[in-house]
Amino acid sequence: MNLKPLLGGALAMALWASSASAAWIYVDLTSPDSSNTGIGNVLSYDLGNGLTMSVTSWSTTGAGGTLEAARTNIYGGGLGVCNENENCNSSPNHAMDNSSFNDFLLFTFNMTVDPIKVKIGWSNGDSDMNYWVGSEANPTMAGLALANLGTEGFGPTQNSDGSGSRWFDIAGGEGLSLLLAAELVQDAPQAYACGYRNRSICYRDTDSKDYVKIEAIKVDFTEPPPQEEVPEPSTYALVGSALAGVAFLRRKRA
Repeated sequence: MNLKPLLGGALAMALWASSASAAWIYVDLTSPDSSNTGIGNVLSYDLGNGLTMSVTSWSTTGAGGTLEAARTNIYGGGLGVCNENENCNSSPNHAMDNSSFNDFLLFTFNMTVDPIKVKIGWSNGDSDMNYWVGSEANPTMAGLALANLGTEGFGPTQNSDGSGSRWFDIAGGEGLSLLLAAELVQDAPQAYACGYRNRSICYRDTDSKDYVKIEAIKVDFTEPPPQEEVPEPSTYALVGSALAGVAFLRRKRA
């Protein structure tokens, strides 16, 4: 009798008992687990299996266009941002937008995830987006200039152009944070001939402002194995039986 398959199966079972499991998680951002109001508020989500997520808002209303805390609003269409220079009761100003100032939503996780998709549930004008995946836990955003995002572990700027409600894919791989913004740099106005006998040059704005609310996010999460996990007694018994069988077979053949 060949007991090698039995030994291999027993070892595989022992490894399986301590292996990690992977799954993607859908997060509805229209009904958070907990929240508070006002500038600098934090939305908290329990995603299960020990994974948590927090959401904060930021805007370029700080000195010299640096980031400072804003307010995260919750609507049926998703999360919006209201900075200190906006009327939070006025639509579409309570969306995440790039009108006068650039608004941001920062998602931070307590364990590494792979953000894969974001859903825009409501938009006005365009819904062009910029985003960054970050590798640092709890990045410091207050007073940060956009040109220095890398100092807080954020990767290069990624773009997703579009309009209307839509899902868009996130590139950048795994990280501990995801930063979203309405499009930072809009297309330059388009020049055209105008005036008397088309002898003058006029310009038209071909790129609408972007106002969006974020309805959902999907992340891939690999649950880490328990620390210092001790195999079940039955696993020990199975492995021990297999080893004993191999020893017996060797003595018999000797």
